[in-house]
Amino acid sequence: MLESEIAPVSAAPKPVPPPRPFINPRVVSQLIEPNLPAPLPVPNSDIQRGPSRDFSSYADGNGGGTEEFETVLLAQHMPRFSSCTTILNQDQERFYKEAAMIRLIQSCAIFPKRLVDARVIAVVFLQFNVDEFGDVSSPSILKSAYPDLDQSALEALNCLPQMTTGTQHGKPV
Repeated sequence: MLESEIAPVSAAPKPVPPPRPFINPRVVSQLIEPNLPAPLPVPNSDIQRGPSRDFSSYADGNGGGTEEFETVLLAQHMPRFSSCTTILNQDQERFYKEAAMIRLIQSCAIFPKRLVDARVIAVVFLQFNVDEFGDVSSPSILKSAYPDLDQSALEALNCLPQMTTGTQHGKPV
């Protein structure tokens, strides 16, 4: 036999598998509640005002003043960097100053070497006040990640420059 006389062998194609049977979804007559934590209680005080603080030693410089200041959580004009003063829209001003503040804190933060080597990715949530002089005061950690990273985040607040103070009804707060 010659090669030209041999017919090529071809395999039959595999049959198409049958379609999967349709399974009707199970209908539950009761609503399944997700396992959520209980909501936080509503505070009895005004949520825009924080605890009252006594700055009597600053009033006259000799510690004899009696003027008392309150921490305002949301002032009419929040503290800002001096570069934010040309923005007229309050929403844009707030967005600009928050973004600028976050960028500055992130650029000053030094991620601990051991966490970099371990390829750890984490976020620390900070809280701080800006006093009537424009300085950062009362820094604290709202949500901790790692003790080393928490300390680095608190130290990064030291690079914030003095800010223009916030105002409430035309008075610095």
